[in-house]
Order: sequence, then structure tokens, then C-alpha cells
Amino acid sequence: MLQAGCGILGELLAADPGYRGPRADCGNGHEAVFVACRDKVIDTVLGPVALRRAWYHCARCKHGLAPRHAEPGVTGASMPPGLAAMTSRAGAAVPFASAAGLLEDLAGVRLTVKRVERAAEASGAARATASRDRARLIAGRKLVPLPPQPLPDKLYAVIDGTGVPVTGKEAEGRDGKGEDGRARTREVKLAVFFTRDKVNEEGYPVRDRASSSYIATFARTLEFMLLDRKDEWLAARLEDLDHGYIDGICAAARKYPLEGVKKDEADKALHYFENNAPRMRYHWFRQCGPFVGSGVVEAGCKSVIGQRLKQAGMHWTVPGADSIIALRCAEASSQPEAVCRNQHNQTAAA
Repeated sequence: MLQAGCGILGELLAADPGYRGPRADCGNGHEAVFVACRDKVIDTVLGPVALRRAWYHCARCKHGLAPRHAEPGVTGASMPPGLAAMTSRAGAAVPFASAAGLLEDLAGVRLTVKRVERAAEASGAARATASRDRARLIAGRKLVPLPPQPLPDKLYAVIDGTGVPVTGKEAEGRDGKGEDGRARTREVKLAVFFTRDKVNEEGYPVRDRASSSYIATFARTLEFMLLDRKDEWLAARLEDLDHGYIDGICAAARKYPLEGVKKDEADKALHYFENNAPRMRYHWFRQCGPFVGSGVVEAGCKSVIGQRLKQAGMHWTVPGADSIIALRCAEASSQPEAVCRNQHNQTAAA
């Protein structure tokens, strides 16, 4: 069936070789001259197809072009949009070598591992660039996105970070946690947006799984020496945190005199607690009904990023990792209509 479809597609494409007369616009305001009709093999979702197209050359720009290329979407490449989309999804889901095997086993398409890598990273880079361009327009008040309909009662945003193994060049000049002090990872920030309309057996709100959407970016603690009181001390601080008692946390931490770098790190951490105290009234938030917890974003760090980018032997460039993460965020994210399916998703106050 694939061979039959490939043959039909080849005949369809051969019906118009793209001859546009003895001269054609080169795209830069000049005239390109017809040279001859040439064949080019392109990979498609049905298999390789020979595309016969008229070839023109611009003497002033000193480059050639084929007007026929723009119509099936293969200008400057030999992979049309349909195959590129399929390759990108496979490359985002599993390592590139496995993705090439999947494409051959499931679709009969044979691509080298390098072509799978290039296609997936190019697609992800384009998606990441488009997303950030849109974000800049929104932040600059040049674009106003329409709100979803119907509006959810409450939308949650949870943020966390996780390390991605990178090449030595990408980690150069950065401090690491290893014995040699060298960094081997770069942190990527992951944000999850979701709603919730149910509670668990203990009465706590839980996430509506169909509502989650993800975005990520590569944009960049101190443990006290408490001897055998460590577990007890930390348990007490966690209880303080659970009840939003930030003053108690800061007072307990500042009982231990520190100097130099450790003091600076402790002060920085405690300033974070003090500056964000209004957002950390977890006990009161639970009484009022909202969702409280980091499990959603921690699970996202593992499933969206870790499962694909943190496997044995992997070392990424930041642009390469950024591209694949963009694809995985898009694949894991729900559509806007799913987010707003449950209009009334605010749990009643306890």
C-alpha cells in the first residue's frame, strides 16, 4: 500500500515540473534564467519520491532556485512538512536512534539518526522561538490574547527546576556539585498550569489531569550542621512551613552563627522566605480550598524532561535540549478547551 501510494504521489508531483517561463523572480528582486529540468529525491510519509522540477539560476545573486519546491514545502530541505511533523514527534518521544527505528518499523520510512535529530531540533527550535516571540509581544502589550471561554474559577501555576546533562562546552565556567567543582548540567525551569475540581479521600484538592499545560526555559541550600537533632529540627521547620509560620523558620535558622559564603547563602535563602511569606500561608490556603503542593511540577520534571533528556550517556547542547523540551511541552500540554471544560472548579472552603 505504501509503495502504491508513493507511486501515485510521484505521478501527481510530476504533472507540474514548475516551469514558469524562460525567466522567474529569484526572490531578491532579480530575474533568474531557466537552466534545465532536474530531479530531486525527497522523503515523504509514503517513502522516497523523485520530484522533477525546473531549475533557474540568478547571475546577480549567484544561486539557483526551483519555484516548484515552495509548493510541496521542501524549499532548502528534502523533508516535507508531513514527514517533518512525524519525525519531530518520534524524536521528542524517544532517543533519536530509537526514533529512526520506530519510523522504519511503523511507517516504512528510512531516515538516518542524524536526519531525525536535525528535523526534531529544527521543529522544536521553531516552536520555542514562536512561543517566546509571542510572550514578548504580550509582555510589551502589543498582543492581547483572548481569554478562554468559559473562564475557569481558578488557574494554578507551579514552577520547579531540574538539571539536564550537557556537553563540557555548555557547562564551561559554571560551578558544579561534584568533587572537582565542575558543572555537568544546566538547569531548566519548568512551569505547569492546571485546574482542579475534585478532592481526594483526605479532602485535599487534586489536579484535573486533562487540564495541564507546560512551558520550560533554560533561563539560571544550605544544610545546617545539627548533628543528631537534624531530623527533629527539619521536621519542626517543615511544620512551620506547612502552617505558613515564616517568622519561626527564619528565627530558628538564624540561631546558628555562620560566616563567609555560608552566611551569604543562608541570608539569601531566608530573604526568599521573608519576601514570599504572603504566598506561603499554606495552612490558610488549604482552609480556603485552593490546591497546595509541588507534586504536579515535580512529576512534570520527570516525565516531560527527565524521561527524554536525562538518560545514560546523554550530553546536550542548550539549543538542542531547548528544542526537544519545546516539543515535549507541546505534546504534554492540553488544549485550551480541555483546561476550561470544568467551569466551576474551585473547591468550597473547609
